[in-house]
Amino acid sequence: MKKWNPTSRIILLSCAILLVSAICVTGTLAIFTAIPPAAHNDFSIGDVKIDLNEESWIDENPMIEKNDTVEKDPTVYNDSDVPVWVRITAAGLHNFTVENLGGANGKWEEFPENSGVWYYYKILEPGETTEPLFSAVTLDNDVIDPRELDIVIYTEAVQTWVNYPSDSEEEYAKNAKEAFWVLDGNEDEID
Repeated sequence: MKKWNPTSRIILLSCAILLVSAICVTGTLAIFTAIPPAAHNDFSIGDVKIDLNEESWIDENPMIEKNDTVEKDPTVYNDSDVPVWVRITAAGLHNFTVENLGGANGKWEEFPENSGVWYYYKILEPGETTEPLFSAVTLDNDVIDPRELDIVIYTEAVQTWVNYPSDSEEEYAKNAKEAFWVLDGNEDEID
């Protein structure tokens, strides 16, 4: 067997190192050129401001008797610069007969049923007002003590994440419910 002299060994080792380096550099360059640059997206959120109004409500604490009817027409005004989904929670209606519940044109939907949470059927654009959730309440005849009755109206809004071009009221209602469903921390899908 032939002996390798030290110079040949150094040259052979240098060539091997150079070949391995060339393969590594070429592979690394291929990886770096195959990865696209990161996209930079700027997002901004709008300042959501809404007002709960009751145009026909006059007295803060009206004295009513059984079977008396009082005009009460809660609406929501979008006082922000962004379109929003709106919902109203109405508590204390169980002692009353409610006129036009769900709105005269049916633009409100209660979800889940009998929960007292009502979703508006369409996107509320800046400067727009919803139709009233109901128009009047009549104190039921079977109420034991009418002095301790409260109707509590609470409203919420969330900025729409997309303006749907569809005119379908079912589509608007579904998207509104999904917006609040996610906001409420639910992870599973709405039925």
